[in-house]
Amino acid sequence: MIAAFHCCEAGGYERMQLVEQSAVADPAEDEVSSPSGIEKVPSVIQFSAPLYLCAEADGQLVAHVLRIGDATQKASVRYTTVDASAKAGHKYEHKSGTLIFEPGDIVKDICVPLYQDERWDATLEFQLTLDNAK
Repeated sequence: MIAAFHCCEAGGYERMQLVEQSAVADPAEDEVSSPSGIEKVPSVIQFSAPLYLCAEADGQLVAHVLRIGDATQKASVRYTTVDASAKAGHKYEHKSGTLIFEPGDIVKDICVPLYQDERWDATLEFQLTLDNAK
């Protein structure tokens, strides 16, 4: 899953927009029959919103990641930032890692530090991807 964040500094705000926003854990690993014979729904891991707004002065973008479906088991998803017109080290700090959802966890945050400068930029973009949901 790839989420593209579009950053517009017009009026002092950056606009972050998700293009795609969900990943499904491998159904073969998650579909288990319960004692009642009803199959559990696999976890879906996705961003919480299609649009994020922030200003460089905020210091960071916080992207909320939700787990929907079966929250009784441990789940995980990898994430990473990818350069587009905004470059890591100049406009934001590159981040990558794995979010771990323990049983009962349904929300995790990815924090991406933003770098503030005096330069005006019409539109800046970087991507935040989720993949390998388990």
